[in-house]
Amino acid sequence: MGEQQMEKYSKQTVLNCIQRELQLGSISENDEMQRTRNWDSMGQVSLLLKLEEEFNVKFPADQFGNLTSVKRILAYFSEEGILSDD
Repeated sequence: MGEQQMEKYSKQTVLNCIQRELQLGSISENDEMQRTRNWDSMGQVSLLLKLEEEFNVKFPADQFGNLTSVKRILAYFSEEGILSDD
């Protein structure tokens, strides 16, 4: 049997999802939980659950506290092979 191919998403698609979930007017790769409106501890849980739902990914519980910036989220998606090369 062949290995199932994981769907890949563009960086912009992931950024758009983060922006919508946190209800931000704009977003950049430099945004972090500590300095972003609506991204408190409850926002963090809500965001990661939304990302799991939208992109069919499961974050290990020990990663919830590490994925506190857009850069870290994108890096995780890249490491897991979820981001496309564009």
